[in-house]
Amino acid sequence: RWLALGVFVAFSGALVAMWLLDQFILHPIVELPTGTRVGASSYTSTINGYFLSHPLARFRFATDKPDLRAYMQQHHSEIADVDLSDADGLVRAKIRLEMRQPVAKWSLGDRTYYVDGSGVAFEMNPRADPSVTGRDESGLPLQSQQLVASTKMMRFIGTTVDLMNQEGLGKVRELVIPPATLKEVDMMACGPVLNDE
Repeated sequence: RWLALGVFVAFSGALVAMWLLDQFILHPIVELPTGTRVGASSYTSTINGYFLSHPLARFRFATDKPDLRAYMQQHHSEIADVDLSDADGLVRAKIRLEMRQPVAKWSLGDRTYYVDGSGVAFEMNPRADPSVTGRDESGLPLQSQQLVASTKMMRFIGTTVDLMNQEGLGKVRELVIPPATLKEVDMMACGPVLNDE
């Protein structure tokens, strides 16, 4: 009787240990969407940094996915979502990253900003460049132009371009800041011109 109990306890312990090893993420395998123009190494580094600061999150059942997503977006604003799934072998997990789809881009000096349909701006675009580009005709110094990349302006550009394209209100081709202003963006489209004033 005691022998059978001992075997049962040992077997149960082995099953629990195997389950914990299966849940433990020692080697995250980063999966990127097809056509992504960057490698996974910098994302893997950031994920490992997250696990270093949140050791319990290495167990998949204890991983706070919204917190992991927020951490990844803080370091890589081009990431739209993060998903965890099983991988072959113990102590492994697949971490699939969804990337933002830019609807417009804007260059300021040597920096290029992209914005997606929800109005989120980011600088590193792992996807193909959007066809909609911004042109500055304000004639104002570059220091003043930093306002162009403000959160409010980029949110307006992204959401408006996406809305026009999705709702059939016209296909946006170009964004222009008119002369002597930084608070207006003209959208050139196969349809009406919209202003942000």
